[in-house]
Amino acid sequence: MKKFSKEHNVPLDLTIVNDQFLPDGTAIHKESELVGRLVETPESRKSHIDNILKYADTY
Repeated sequence: MKKFSKEHNVPLDLTIVNDQFLPDGTAIHKESELVGRLVETPESRKSHIDNILKYADTY
């Protein structure tokens, strides 16, 4: 997608969705409790922000 975006001058946007993919291959979609857990404490919030920035930097 990144290559296509550059070659065809099409904007590429990164979207963050609160879906959770479990080790057994199943997924839980749009779990609001997940977001609550990820930002519950200052430490977990910082970790979540750091992870988002790491993934965004990849693109």
